[in-house]
Amino acid sequence: MSRKRKTQKKRTLHIGRLLLVFAVFAGLCFGIYKVLTAVLHHEKTVIAVDPGFGGDATGFTGYVSESEYAEQIASRLEVLFAENRKVELVRTHDAATGMDVNQRADLINDLSPAAVLSLRADTSADPAQSGMTIYCNVPGERTNKESLRFAADIAEAFEADEAYAGQVTTGYQYYRQIRQDTYEPVFAGTDDTEKKDMNTWPLMEKCRVPVVVVTGLYVSNPDETALRTSAEAYDAAAQHYYDAIMKFAGGK
Repeated sequence: MSRKRKTQKKRTLHIGRLLLVFAVFAGLCFGIYKVLTAVLHHEKTVIAVDPGFGGDATGFTGYVSESEYAEQIASRLEVLFAENRKVELVRTHDAATGMDVNQRADLINDLSPAAVLSLRADTSADPAQSGMTIYCNVPGERTNKESLRFAADIAEAFEADEAYAGQVTTGYQYYRQIRQDTYEPVFAGTDDTEKKDMNTWPLMEKCRVPVVVVTGLYVSNPDETALRTSAEAYDAAAQHYYDAIMKFAGGK
């Protein structure tokens, strides 16, 4: 073989190797591009946050009002989720705007989020009554299982904080009619799986998605209110809800 042909053959092999390397590199880049595109454009999990009251409707009022308590936590959650790439937090309304339960349910059903976190508070004739209660969609509802899972994530987030000394209870809220337009609340633990012929939270009855209603404190308890309504306590509560929402969204 002449020197000229040998040189041409070597050049051809060299070009072929370069083309192969280029093809592999291009394929690798395209694969990375597809992965990054999928990550960046992945549909977010939507969670709705529902402050139970707003505007002229303040809810239970004692050493703090329900609307003020819920607003403090909801506004902090908005900040925490502002740049989150996995979860989109949507509020039904703010503290300055009142929305009745039908309006909030319609908005939620149109939005169709993965779950709803409704922030509330409670009151009692006993000023020593304290603690957090997490209410779930009742047994027999198709949303019960996911509601229980979300509630468990919330309870775990608060109970894992050694600085949070309050009791966390999870269960179901029923309302038994005793007279016309008069109902008494009936609480049932999560181990009571019997389907009951009673109403529950109106928001739960009207929404087609999993709902948890959390009463974070008793506004009638001066000690608990003082402990749970400082800036640091609101920050901590918002962080616990954030952690719970992220865990819930990750388990979908």
